[in-house]
Order: sequence, then C-alpha cells, then structure tokens
Amino acid sequence: MSRFVVLEGIDGAGTTTQQSKMVQWLTGQSLSVTATREPTNRQVGQVIRATLQKREGAPSKDCLP
Repeated sequence: MSRFVVLEGIDGAGTTTQQSKMVQWLTGQSLSVTATREPTNRQVGQVIRATLQKREGAPSKDCLP
C-alpha cells in the first residue's frame, strides 16, 4: 500500500531536516521512498528559490507599497 506524506513549514522550520530523517528511517525499514520538495531542484525551481532568498532577481524595497 502506498502513502503520500507532506511536511509543511515556513522557511527555517526544519522541514528539510525532518524530511531527510524520515527518508533515512523509511529506507532503513526497507521501504521504497521518493522524496521531493517545492520549488523543485531543477532549473526553474533554482531560479524561484534564488529569487525568494534574495540572491538574485528579487524586487527592490522601492517596489513595495
């Protein structure tokens, strides 16, 4: 039987850490695991993540109301 598990949390809440621990535990139980995250690790996801982390392309404070 398959399961779909979602971990939610704001940036810095530790969701990536908890995901890693869960994947490690589940694979240790001989279960098949597919781990994903949003935005994805692909090119578009990297651009979104970089923008959200204000490394590039983020709007300036002058644009905010």
